[in-house]
Amino acid sequence: MNKFSYSLIASTLLFSTLSADPLKTHIELSYMNSSGNSETDTFSMKSDFLKKLDKDKIFKGKATGIYVTDDNGKETTNKFYIEGEYDHKVSDNFFGFIKTDYTADKFSGFEYRLNIGPGIGYKVPISNQAHNLNLALGISYSQDKAYDIDSNNYSSGNADIKYIWTITPDFLTFKQDISYHQDFENADNFSGKSVTAFEHKISSLLSLGISYTVNYQNEAPEEDVDKLFLTSLIIDY
Repeated sequence: MNKFSYSLIASTLLFSTLSADPLKTHIELSYMNSSGNSETDTFSMKSDFLKKLDKDKIFKGKATGIYVTDDNGKETTNKFYIEGEYDHKVSDNFFGFIKTDYTADKFSGFEYRLNIGPGIGYKVPISNQAHNLNLALGISYSQDKAYDIDSNNYSSGNADIKYIWTITPDFLTFKQDISYHQDFENADNFSGKSVTAFEHKISSLLSLGISYTVNYQNEAPEEDVDKLFLTSLIIDY
């Protein structure tokens, strides 16, 4: 882990002490062993948190790790992602934000990828409270570092859609996240990500979840499409 990752974690701990409001945490733990023509072991951990600093300010973060080995015990996936975001509400539906994220993905061909920059978000007003839709647009300073190649620094744009449908309160929830990243200086350098998930509440603390994630990178040094299906134990507190 480099200095950026340590500084982001330190900032997270600092923000968590700035108000009396409790820190809301969401943790997903997954382990899958598949056998047949080939055998793989998959371990994944995802952690989200949200800290309300005051009535108009929120700090939230995310960390994800995925590790997969084949039937010979050889690594086939080793990915780590960390994100921090500060939101400031400017009206009932609009908010400004500053966001930074860092990705280390051993088998994508990238040693690391870094983005940091501001943006604006919009909470779509929907009369049915079972539905929640947030839209966001941002600009970033980006740095990609492929193995054995000098880092590529550029300006970029980001678009995000986050949708939550509470199908049955305290029982079943559907979530869909879609994100798009575009290099302003190279039209062929773009990426997208989709995460589709269902969560089934089994107690005030625990849920069961299934998710399907698709990552696409148009100019990846190695594989350009990454797909992952997971079942998870979810802890909320």
